[in-house]
Amino acid sequence: MAYDRHMNLVLGDAEEYCTLPPKKNIPEQDREKRRVLGLVIVRGDEVVDLTIEGPPPVDHSRMSRGGPAPGPGMGRAMGRGMAMGVAGA
Repeated sequence: MAYDRHMNLVLGDAEEYCTLPPKKNIPEQDREKRRVLGLVIVRGDEVVDLTIEGPPPVDHSRMSRGGPAPGPGMGRAMGRGMAMGVAGA
């Protein structure tokens, strides 16, 4: 979602996966532990690896609402309200 100059991260819908050490009483398929964290702030010094598994969610509020169609026009620079005149005239 966001980061700052110290690389502190704000993560949304975060999940944590931990691999447990091998033991005799834990089956092979149950060695990975998953936790849903939700919204998290992570200190930048602690980040070792980051994996993005999908695109960001679509933000429908930024989509066009069918306003006027763009047409031909003219772009002009905007000044401070006074026309530039010739000095000494």
